[in-house]
Amino acid sequence: MIKAKRDVVQRVKLVTKRARGQAFQMWYAYVGRDPLTAKRIEITRSNKKELLDALDEYYAAMRKGIAASDVPDALSASNVAEFNAAKDALGGGSVLEAAQIVSEARRKLRDAGMGETSILDAVRTFCDGKAGLAEISLQDALDGFLATLNPAQTEYRDTFRSRVGRMVLALGGDTLVSDVTPQMALGYVEKNFAGLSEKTYNGNLGDLKRFFNWCAAPVRAYCKGNPLETAEKRREASKRPEFMQPEEVQAWMDLLLANAYDEKGKKFLWWNALGFFTGARTVDIMRLAWRDVDLEARTILYAEPKGFSHGVPPRFVKLSDAAMAWLTAAPPTRGEPDEKVFPGVDKTRSVSNALARLAQKHGLKKPANAARHTFVTMHVAAYHDAALTESIVGTSSTMRKRHYQNLVREDVAKRYFEEVRPRRSPTV
Repeated sequence: MIKAKRDVVQRVKLVTKRARGQAFQMWYAYVGRDPLTAKRIEITRSNKKELLDALDEYYAAMRKGIAASDVPDALSASNVAEFNAAKDALGGGSVLEAAQIVSEARRKLRDAGMGETSILDAVRTFCDGKAGLAEISLQDALDGFLATLNPAQTEYRDTFRSRVGRMVLALGGDTLVSDVTPQMALGYVEKNFAGLSEKTYNGNLGDLKRFFNWCAAPVRAYCKGNPLETAEKRREASKRPEFMQPEEVQAWMDLLLANAYDEKGKKFLWWNALGFFTGARTVDIMRLAWRDVDLEARTILYAEPKGFSHGVPPRFVKLSDAAMAWLTAAPPTRGEPDEKVFPGVDKTRSVSNALARLAQKHGLKKPANAARHTFVTMHVAAYHDAALTESIVGTSSTMRKRHYQNLVREDVAKRYFEEVRPRRSPTV
């Protein structure tokens, strides 16, 4: 809807625009969205006075148009008395604001299949829907939500900020959360997510729904219900994760050990040893602290596993002979107890990309997430103990059966745990 003029004037600001490679400043005002087309209405001028004059002209023209019944469902000579009653129900306000509200309310009732309604009934419906809602913009709501996330979850924060931020930019950062209709939200999803894979589509939709659920919570009441409530995730086709054969893992670990002549190389070796021989997720490895590594006791505690901020408990892992062999082959310098084993790594992608480049340089196979997938696949086949596998890697029986069951022979899996060992020393 069109915002009240006083609110628009209070929010005018100086912005920097770019055109043909050059930056320039101009004064900007966001007026709102056209109630009939839902398009953003923005006004810019080179100086503030010109912008304020332009706003005066715009609102004067709008009032004139409404008085002449140019806005459908707003005013007409036959319903003046009813409109005045509706205006009283709105608690006063300008003719422009009242007409905008009436038009939008009646449109929503038509969309809901209720047909044409009287102006007074439309306004009552509108007031019921808006009662008690807090006025907050999409941008302010997003900033508030991000502030509630765990500061340690930098990668998730960045992903969430990017996904929801794009929607906020498209719908308008100054748009009130309560003004986002299902048509607007669903239209954005279909326009921007249509060509994405099922997994990416579901990830983006899930973050948007989580944001609006947070906004709609009674403690905040930024909106009445989730505008994406009816949006459904796409069914993902079952896809077996890629894993590596024992010979491929041996060649890859040999390469890492040969390059473990400095701290960076030793960290790369450990990163892979933890993945290939404890089945840890990359985010679990990234968060690992030295206090949780006890090679003498042959244990590692993944104290902050994926989902720990939502109640997923820490996970102890007993190190196998294979894991111990690789972790002791070229260990990095031990830090202070509270220090991270991999300091400076706040995004797992940076490590994954570096390892992918190393594999490509030497012509070796190294699929993404191959370490965890290989461990689970081999452990299931070698030991036939579903509960043990699930407790080590922190996965569910559903995921294990869907992705890792019956992929390799038992003898191949046992050879993975019994024979893949360090065979050379770091090359200096």
